[in-house]
This record gives sequence, C-alpha cells and structure tokens, in this order.
Amino acid sequence: MAKQDTLCILGNGSHWSGLLEFEGTARIDSEFTGDIRTSGQLIVGPDARITGTLSVGELEVFGVVDGKVQAERKIVLRNNSSLKGEVVTPRLITDEGALFSGKIHMVDVNEGNRARRAFFARRAEPLPDSDQESMQAVTNS
Repeated sequence: MAKQDTLCILGNGSHWSGLLEFEGTARIDSEFTGDIRTSGQLIVGPDARITGTLSVGELEVFGVVDGKVQAERKIVLRNNSSLKGEVVTPRLITDEGALFSGKIHMVDVNEGNRARRAFFARRAEPLPDSDQESMQAVTNS
C-alpha cells in the first residue's frame, strides 16, 4: 500500500483518549476522546462515539461526533449519524436521517487552508506595559 492508502482502524469495544495524528485514511469503531489531526480521511463507524477537536481533510460519519470539527474538503453525515458542535467546512452532505446540531461556518474551498489555521489559532495575551516598553526599546536600537 502507498502511504496515502494507509488504513488505521481503532476497533469496536476499545476506548481511546489523547491525540491521534495520521496520514491516509483511518476508521474509528470505538470511543475516542481528544484531538484528531489529518489531511486525509476519517471514517467514524456506526458504533463509534468521538468527543473532541477534529481537523481533517474529509470526515464521513456513521456514528456520533461531539465537538469542534474542521474539514478542508467535506463532511458527510450518513443515515442515523449525529454531529453536534461547531463546524467549519466548504461542503456538508447529509443523508436523510442524519442529525446535526450546532453552529456551521461554510468556507470557500480556496480558503480552506486559511480557515484551518484560523480555526485552531489562539489569541496572544497582550504584554504588560513594562514588557512592551522594553520590547520597543530593543526594536528602536
């Protein structure tokens, strides 16, 4: 198999938590809590329950996803699936019988990379006044 064709499976009856990063395609048929990051495809099986933050190329849901989801290309919700949370994607496809509850931001396909970076960016805290003055003195030197 080529690197892009890789298939990772987290089997039914298992419980996972933490950070999952992968290339290619992964299918989850278990419970997962945490962050998932890939430019590839994530398939959420019918018995799966995922809670967390997902940043994926494509997402296909047969089970349950609860959290913050950003998909560069598309999200597909299959019959009897459920997605609850905040979603950023250029395309959302839903089968009859799929449930979506939450907030969605549809982005232009060409803006996908920029949206991906902005989705997970944190605002920097302002420096205290004394630190700003010393930084300004360094830049003026």
